[in-house]
Amino acid sequence: MITELYFIPLIGYWSLICEKNVESTMISLYTGLFGASSVFGDIFGGIIQQSMEINERDFSKAWILILMQIFYVSLVCIGFLFTEKNFVIVK
Repeated sequence: MITELYFIPLIGYWSLICEKNVESTMISLYTGLFGASSVFGDIFGGIIQQSMEINERDFSKAWILILMQIFYVSLVCIGFLFTEKNFVIVK
């Protein structure tokens, strides 16, 4: 339970950027997607790790996984540049 405290500010920010009167629906959707992504991330991470033959004794190919993660995060950040909705909240 304590490990999920980082989630509280994300919920607050999410409620600020979504449309009026649909905050609870969007937060429910967000938490559901967050849980599903955690489960599928563990599954696919294990599959990738096993297919690349990375185990607790041999980390020689771990740098490839790190590059894959850097590429994915960079792709997501670039995607945010092309979104139509402005996520900066000005009051």
